Amino acid sequence: TAVFFAPGPAAAPAAAGACAAGLAEWVGRAVPIPGAWYKLPRMDLPRCRAAALATSSAVYVIGGEVTDRVASASAEVLEAGGGSGTTAGWRKLPPMALARTACGAVAIGGSLLVFGGFSYGRRGLQANHRTVERLELETEEWSAEVAMPKICGPCSAVAILRV
Repeated sequence: TAVFFAPGPAAAPAAAGACAAGLAEWVGRAVPIPGAWYKLPRMDLPRCRAAALATSSAVYVIGGEVTDRVASASAEVLEAGGGSGTTAGWRKLPPMALARTACGAVAIGGSLLVFGGFSYGRRGLQANHRTVERLELETEEWSAEVAMPKICGPCSAVAILRV
């Protein structure tokens, strides 16, 4: 078992320019052993407010802000290498149809689902989303899913799987 994390800005974010304090360029990994935190390779695209999730063999970072008030449609994956537990580095995935930041994401049955979030329009105005996109991991193709009944700006998501 391991815990993966992407750090936020180094300083407390101001109301405006929350990402200006610093973008996360790396993801960390910890195993449940005291003192075992360490950095993984740097992501290709530094970002903040991204959705992050893990499967049994990979870590995904999706969307986020790449500069202050500029949302991204990008996605990256860090895959474990051949059973050794090592990683080769981040790999770009196809972009989502919609740039979004502060969205939620889960992995379910060979797919990633990305929910809600928001993007910025002209003059920095925020647009909240109720859309859902699915990435099929085998084909690495995005598709639109049925939208959520209500807008979900900043959000998070969790999958509860029955054992």
